[in-house]
Amino acid sequence: MPRPVKIRAHYRTDAAFLLRLETAVGIDPNRRESWKKKTCEHIRIVVQDLLSADVEQERSSKPRP
Repeated sequence: MPRPVKIRAHYRTDAAFLLRLETAVGIDPNRRESWKKKTCEHIRIVVQDLLSADVEQERSSKPRP
């Protein structure tokens, strides 16, 4: 049975994992280049979304002058 899901304070570690996954997909010799390219593009989009969520969180948590 999987562990329960927890809300993350930030998504940087998840983004780092996905970047490692992107690298692994990119060097997989058993997959077609078109599939690898498409999959890497999708992974990169998710990474950007996760990192932008962290930036938005940091902006909203700073006190305004």
